[in-house]
Amino acid sequence: MYLIMRCDELGDQYECDANREPIAITSDWKNWLKENNPDYLFEVYSWNGTSMKCIKDYNSFMEEGMAFYWWYEGEEDCEINPPHVITKWPNYNRKNKIPNEVMKFKNYFDEEYKSDLKSCGCFSFFKDGKYYVYGGYKDSHYDLGF
Repeated sequence: MYLIMRCDELGDQYECDANREPIAITSDWKNWLKENNPDYLFEVYSWNGTSMKCIKDYNSFMEEGMAFYWWYEGEEDCEINPPHVITKWPNYNRKNKIPNEVMKFKNYFDEEYKSDLKSCGCFSFFKDGKYYVYGGYKDSHYDLGF
């Protein structure tokens, strides 16, 4: 059996690093992850009948890389509105060549996009009422692009 704990990082980490809240008990945590796609950090504990052991801490991710995604302009808040993901490139990072699918939009980039990517790990632009981002993701957490 597995216990899933929601973890909200604390700003003042004097006594502990995160507020933990039990979310689910399941026999297959990877299947639970696929079905629920949590938009929060979480830990997984296994139960062997006598003790619990943390097998995934909240700052370890199942998948990370770069992605191309968008929000409607003015709704760029991941907490409320998850992005519309166009494409993901698992295991990519800011040092990889920008994919052609993103470069098709180059006319909309500002001239600082290479610098933004190098320093912030992402860049963004507006087109037709949408806010686009090429940036990093970790599981279901996406860079906001600013």
